[in-house]
Amino acid sequence: MTHIIGALQAITIVTNTWQRSLQFYQDGLGYQILSEGFLSENQKKIFGENLGKYVLLGHQEGSVVRLIELNDPLAVPNRVGARPWDCGMAVFEAGTPDVERAYEKLIRNRFGALALPTEFDCEGPEPLGYIVMKSTAFIGPSGEQIFVTQIVNRKGGISLLKEKSVDGINTPANCVISIQNREIQEKFWRDIIGIVPVNDLVLKQAGAAAIMGGPPDMGFDMCLMGHGLERVGMEQHV
Repeated sequence: MTHIIGALQAITIVTNTWQRSLQFYQDGLGYQILSEGFLSENQKKIFGENLGKYVLLGHQEGSVVRLIELNDPLAVPNRVGARPWDCGMAVFEAGTPDVERAYEKLIRNRFGALALPTEFDCEGPEPLGYIVMKSTAFIGPSGEQIFVTQIVNRKGGISLLKEKSVDGINTPANCVISIQNREIQEKFWRDIIGIVPVNDLVLKQAGAAAIMGGPPDMGFDMCLMGHGLERVGMEQHV
């Protein structure tokens, strides 16, 4: 039974550098504030008593980034120095029609990039097809990591990234989670969420490794979860 079908809806980032995080998503990525307010007392009981206000950031269509303020001066950014392939590390991916322009805008606003825009390709059965990508990687004020990808060429397939829907960087379309034992994770997503592997391939290219900050001979298994041609954008790396 499939419980969830469709695109990624939201990414939640908890931050104790509120203004800097707002600047990152507004000035660096070009997102707009769509909604704002305060967590209710019941929400605080569930998610954390030190949490305060929130904003939803994005464009008029697509997913959103939910930014939540943490009122704890002792909190530190999540997993500073973590690499995308470290177990448990979650990274989100967004599309863009011009990755060079996106990179320059982020740098001009004095935020950090983890990699220069770099080109690589991958190929798999539908709904993936053959794709030539050019990607970069950014790091946010709270330690969050973001792949920003331009589709340079495509043959077949259905894009998750909606890279041409906005002038700038689109909102999150894909979530990458690094794991060590994929069998256990696949059982969770199949039995609890109701999604299964849609594409499964080995990606071993110097360009892809460069985006992640790895050695040029690094390779990994890439499993895209979903249901038929519907993908929720869950990649699992081993």
